[in-house]
Amino acid sequence: MIDVPCFVISGFTKGSAYQVGEKLTKKHRAEWNAVLINEIWCLVDTFWGACEIVEKSTTELKYSYDDYYFLTDPEQFIYTHFPDVSQWQLLDKSISMIQFRKQACLKQRFFELGMKSLADTLCCLETKDGDVSLVFGLNRHRSKQQTFQCYVKAFEPDKKHNTNDMEKTNDDTSSNVSDTSTVPFPVVKVKVKLNEENETTLSIKIRFQEAGKHKVEIVGKERQVKNADNEFDWIAIFNVHVKKINWNKRAKEALQKKLV
Repeated sequence: MIDVPCFVISGFTKGSAYQVGEKLTKKHRAEWNAVLINEIWCLVDTFWGACEIVEKSTTELKYSYDDYYFLTDPEQFIYTHFPDVSQWQLLDKSISMIQFRKQACLKQRFFELGMKSLADTLCCLETKDGDVSLVFGLNRHRSKQQTFQCYVKAFEPDKKHNTNDMEKTNDDTSSNVSDTSTVPFPVVKVKVKLNEENETTLSIKIRFQEAGKHKVEIVGKERQVKNADNEFDWIAIFNVHVKKINWNKRAKEALQKKLV
C-alpha cells in the first residue's frame, strides 16, 4: 500500500442540484480531496469520479468510473468546486465566491473537447436588442472531428411555445441531453447561427424573437467516436435575459440585404 498524504476539502460545488446563476446554499455543500504526489498537491473528487445521475429529473445514481475528476487541472476544477479555504483552489491567483457564482457555467465536456474560453463570459447574460453572440476557442487538431448544437428554452412554461419550433444547428438528432419531454422549459423559437469559423473558433449567434428570460444550452461531441459515453453532452449553459427586441435595427438590416 502506498502512503499518499491526503487532505479533506470542504466547500461548494455546482453539481446536479445547481441551477445556473442561483445562490449557493447548504444543498450545494460537499467535500473532496487534495493528494500530495511528487511534492505537488493535486485535486480529486472520488464521488464525482465514481457515479453520475441516471436521469436529470431524479436522484438515481449509476456507478461508473470517470477519470476526469482524478488529478483534475485546478484551472478546470474551479468551474465546479469552490473550497472554503482559498489556498485549496491551487491557483496562482485565487477567485472570490462572487466570481465563482458569476463565471460561465462550463461543463466537463467543454474541457474534454479541448475548448477554451476566449473572454471572461458570465453565466448570466443580458441583451437590450435581442441578439447574443458567444465565441469559444477550439483545438485546431481536433475541431474538424467535433460537432455542436445549441438549444434555447424559456424559463417559464408558455402554451404558445411549441417544441417543434426548436432551431437545431445540424441534422443529428441523437442528442438525449436536451430532450424537451424531460426538461421543464419549453423550447422557444429563435434564430441560431452556429459557425465553426475556422479550426480554432466556434461562434454562436442567437437572435431572440421575444423578450423574457431564457436558458441557452450548448452541447457537443466527437464525430467519429461511437460509444455510449460519446452522446451529446453539455459544454456550457447560460441564462439570458432579453430586455427587449430592437425591431428597427432588424428592419434596417433586412432592407440593406435587399439593396445589396
